[in-house]
Amino acid sequence: MYESSLTICSVSFHSKKHLELNWELTTLLNHSHKIAWLVVENTPPGSLDALNLSSDHFHVLNGYEKDANKWAPASYHHGAALNKAIKFVDTRFLVFLDPDFYIVRQKWIDDVIRYMKANDLAFFGAPWHPQWIRKYRYFPCVHCLFIDLERINIGTLDFRPGEQNDKEEHRLQSQILQYFLLALTRCSVRLGFRFADDLKHRIQVGTQPDTGYRIYRRYHWSSRIRFECLQPVYRPSSEDSVQVFQRASNRILNKLLPDRFSYLPKRPEYYTRNGFRERGYVDATMYGWEEFIWKGAPFGFHIRSFRQSDLTSKEQIALAERIITNLTDIKVS
Repeated sequence: MYESSLTICSVSFHSKKHLELNWELTTLLNHSHKIAWLVVENTPPGSLDALNLSSDHFHVLNGYEKDANKWAPASYHHGAALNKAIKFVDTRFLVFLDPDFYIVRQKWIDDVIRYMKANDLAFFGAPWHPQWIRKYRYFPCVHCLFIDLERINIGTLDFRPGEQNDKEEHRLQSQILQYFLLALTRCSVRLGFRFADDLKHRIQVGTQPDTGYRIYRRYHWSSRIRFECLQPVYRPSSEDSVQVFQRASNRILNKLLPDRFSYLPKRPEYYTRNGFRERGYVDATMYGWEEFIWKGAPFGFHIRSFRQSDLTSKEQIALAERIITNLTDIKVS
């Protein structure tokens, strides 16, 4: 018997092929559910990469024209579209899912809903990957975000990015760090370290108010709201996005400074070095894609297109299909 207990919400921006593949995978992994999938089509009209408004698989909504005059226009474009999708949700649970975030766990709809109910979770999902040091930590982000609307008032959800002046709340902390590093630098000459070089990077940790930041700011510190994150797979010694980890001075500062100014998240078990390859599957990180683990097993992977510019769209889809088959034993096409 089919049951629609969860609504999937996505924003499409030249994402037709990813959405079609993701729909096929989702339906094959969740046989007992009728998939209710809302898509706000932000692709410019006339593009071959746009979904048809009369799609058989999706409830497609007209999107918005990108406004270059907005602060963080790309994030605003995405967030405004997510806000539009919210108005059409009529289920208790919903998940905001990027078209190129592929969940590979068998029966994940039942599994996640059951888990959220059992643990009184209002939010569950993938955090920003730790390599993006300017993004917020320890809270699920819009790439894959489950919400229980019995615990969260849907009217409080606003996916627009924060304002440019939201960074001001970090200003005092940054000044304190600056004074600390200045004093430390004066003492470090005899040690041969140059701590001051880190300053411009460390004061940016966690300060970028990107899409979903308003929700993070509202609920992250709430004592009444419970949330939980998937484990991103992160191997700092082999990542190329934050080379500063390699210097001895930075390793020392990561130990001395609080989490707010640490390149590496400090909470235990927040990320894992053991990804798909350590569990006997294909290594998606070798393509610059992000892996996420839940309950000791692969949960999903997120394609980062800008990290793999040498792949055509067709090649990217073909690679995603091969990885999906390897992880699930399901042949998709």
